[in-house]
Amino acid sequence: MATEPSRPTEGRRRRLLWFVLLYAASLAVFTVLVYGLRAIVPR
Repeated sequence: MATEPSRPTEGRRRRLLWFVLLYAASLAVFTVLVYGLRAIVPR
């Protein structure tokens, strides 16, 4: 890997940041889909 083995906390922090970003992005996509479908489909 390109990361230095002398700083393991850097890779762990970056991986945690990726998980948080992916979680937030999926939550945003789900919210947009739900509200988009609620706007399209009449009750």
